[in-house]
Amino acid sequence: MRLNCPARMSNSRRNNRRSMPMRTCLTALCTIGLTTALFAQEDLRTQWTYRNGRDSAEGHFKKLDGAEWTEKLPNGGSCTFKEIDRNDEFIEIYDSKRGQVWVRLYATMSLWKHPEHTKGEWRMLFDGKWSKLAQNRVKHRIEYHSPKRVTGVWTIQADSDDEVKAWQIVAAKATELPFQRGSKTMVTPPGKDLTTNKLSVGLFDPVEDGQRRRLTVVITHQATISARRLVDLRAGEKPPVIDALAKSECDLFLESNKVIDYRDSAFQQWLEQKKLRCRAGESSIELGRRTFAEILTQFQYKAVFGALRPTSKTCQLKEADCDSMSSVFVAAMRSNGIPARLLAGKTLRSRYEKEVVGHARAEFFVDGIGWIPVDPAFAKNAQQPAEHFANDRGDLFVFCTDDRIFSANIIGFSKKSGRKLGEGTKLTQKSWVVRSEP
Repeated sequence: MRLNCPARMSNSRRNNRRSMPMRTCLTALCTIGLTTALFAQEDLRTQWTYRNGRDSAEGHFKKLDGAEWTEKLPNGGSCTFKEIDRNDEFIEIYDSKRGQVWVRLYATMSLWKHPEHTKGEWRMLFDGKWSKLAQNRVKHRIEYHSPKRVTGVWTIQADSDDEVKAWQIVAAKATELPFQRGSKTMVTPPGKDLTTNKLSVGLFDPVEDGQRRRLTVVITHQATISARRLVDLRAGEKPPVIDALAKSECDLFLESNKVIDYRDSAFQQWLEQKKLRCRAGESSIELGRRTFAEILTQFQYKAVFGALRPTSKTCQLKEADCDSMSSVFVAAMRSNGIPARLLAGKTLRSRYEKEVVGHARAEFFVDGIGWIPVDPAFAKNAQQPAEHFANDRGDLFVFCTDDRIFSANIIGFSKKSGRKLGEGTKLTQKSWVVRSEP
């Protein structure tokens, strides 16, 4: 029996049929590639405008061809720069003619660095903004949650070797911060109020004979404290508007000083050895995460009593406490031109509970996001150390953010008898009692 088979196709027709799927795939890939190119989020950060603070005259930085930038000065002059780095957070340019002038252009502010005018440290230059942004380049925000009203009562007793003419009471004030609102500090006995913006200071004259050798002081702190964490923006979500740092704040939290002495050669050498320089295209958050991990690798926790060690000394050790670990983190971030600071205070636990009372952690500022918390000391003993990066449980009553007066979270007493502060006086911390309500 002869089977009726279909006629064979010609070679050309058969080849065309075989090639159709391949052609279809190539066409689809080309279409996808073209669509991706057409709808890719183009970086339109090409002009950054600012106003001179003295006369409000306008100037701007403008991108030219390739990596070239120019600055039109408010007085009509101009300077030439070359782009050396960019990420979603900032664009960094370098003065290619005058030399050794670096500028970073952020969404709302700019920083600059010069070996003489800023002593090689990053400093705030101007407030400003990009003329065009194709899209919001911020990808994260700080989420505040679980607020609670907290009252902390600190009772201190001081005993003197001899009779006291007058007591001076120095207490750090509960600081007003984005996560710590409605802060109040009350000192009893109040005495003569000599309060500054950072400290509650009172001068107390003894009214009873018993107070000439012993004085008991009660310091009451109140604030509404929230937990906070860094979260990703959801699709279509707009980030909250975050004010840029004031120039005085920005410069303060970028400076090198006796404690955060990041300009010291020993600390700079440590940064080089640990490769903690900001890499090309690396964001502040990515650098912060690398620095956090390096600190956890190098240091074991050990309590240290007394004044803070300079970070140039701490970085050469293998053991450190919360103050020292946090100060090393702050120094590393400042050295890379990222504002950072210490947070010193007391934990929200009553004294003699398992957790320590005095504590310090760090935080760094990212333009468009705000202050991001970091706690390397608590991470050392945690089952999940990463949970202490960009995550604050809302368990610290903060009294101080300025490392130049870092010891201000310690109560001090002095006598108006020509002696130095605290000389001849023994301090006994009797209690730290915390009450909270949702």
